[in-house]
Amino acid sequence: MSGRPGARWPAALAGAVAVSAALGVGELLAGLQQGVPSPLASVARFFVDVQPPGAKDLVVALFGENDKLAFEIFIVLVALGIGALVGRLAVTRFALAAAVIAAFAAAGFLAGLREPNVSPVLAGAVAGVQVAVGVWVLRRLLALAPAAPSSEPATAPDAARPGMPDWGRRSLLQAGGAIAVGSL
Repeated sequence: MSGRPGARWPAALAGAVAVSAALGVGELLAGLQQGVPSPLASVARFFVDVQPPGAKDLVVALFGENDKLAFEIFIVLVALGIGALVGRLAVTRFALAAAVIAAFAAAGFLAGLREPNVSPVLAGAVAGVQVAVGVWVLRRLLALAPAAPSSEPATAPDAARPGMPDWGRRSLLQAGGAIAVGSL
């Protein structure tokens, strides 16, 4: 998949959707289970708490009382961007890509430990579920991603013909779109 720029987007999409699925599962489980803090809100609160006083005043002046929401949106955008890079990395080094997903879940878990009434066991279990979902979705979507075309001419009778739809690309877009919508 690394040969052509056009062949890289399916892996990037797979990574971004996998990270969004992991985030979505963490938020869903936090909303359903008492003692499990929202990983996203916990990371946002951590950043609000550790910023220098001048920066906090600037952020409050820009966003008012919505400073945590602004951080949450920023965190999601950064996570999706890094997820796209993780997807491209997963094509050649899947174990390292899975480790990056695990590191994201661990960051949310550690930030959540600072929250009141947190159950470390439940929060850890949710982080584990996030990793499992993120890695599974990444593996599944990469399997649907169309492979990079080889330099050899296609001679097989079932080879793609000009004018025919690329069913592999459509499968990736359908599955990725469904998972992304579900993550929201």
